Amino acid sequence: MKHATFVYTIYIRADADAVWRGLLEPEFTRHYWMHEHESDWEVGSPWTHRAIDGGPIRIVGEVLESDRPNKLALSWTPPDKVDDPTETSKVTFEIAPQNDWPNGPWVALTVTHAELIEGSDMHTSVSWGWPALASGLKTLLETGA
Repeated sequence: MKHATFVYTIYIRADADAVWRGLLEPEFTRHYWMHEHESDWEVGSPWTHRAIDGGPIRIVGEVLESDRPNKLALSWTPPDKVDDPTETSKVTFEIAPQNDWPNGPWVALTVTHAELIEGSDMHTSVSWGWPALASGLKTLLETGA
């Protein structure tokens, strides 16, 4: 089984704390992700990713790293696959201020989704999903809509 890694970087006109909150807090995620995350975001804590319509939990995992507002790493598993370690991947969000940019603040948000099974449904979906979600977050934080 061959593994793949997906990496995507987007530049957002916002400060690092706003991007952190935008990634995690339901009042933001429900607008561009149509999901809410539940966790205390402490290392070792569980987290869930649930549809806002009261639907099922879509993804579960554990907080692997948490350095607010710079870096968050999570294990990422569909709930019906938690007993299959080959179905668990890792998502890392890195938020890096771009202090030299005019009309700031700006950050570079890099999303790295690693340990994906090459060619799997998850690999296919993150290849278009992360750019779409990051663009939605960027639009929300920069325009408020």
